Amino acid sequence: MQTELLAIADGPPFVLVAHDFAGRWDVYAKKFDTPLASFEQRQQACNFASSLARSRRDCLVLLREPK
Repeated sequence: MQTELLAIADGPPFVLVAHDFAGRWDVYAKKFDTPLASFEQRQQACNFASSLARSRRDCLVLLREPK
């Protein structure tokens, strides 16, 4: 978790949870070309993203649902 906190320290004021083409839920912050983490369940990804967001002031979690 320490590595993830450093990865978003000076990033945008949000953490993104997005459904990928393989059916997994990816968590992005700062760099949006590579996920910080990937989960099989949406709730797992949201929990992880919420933990990251809580570590920053005024940070939001955005959820991108599959189409």
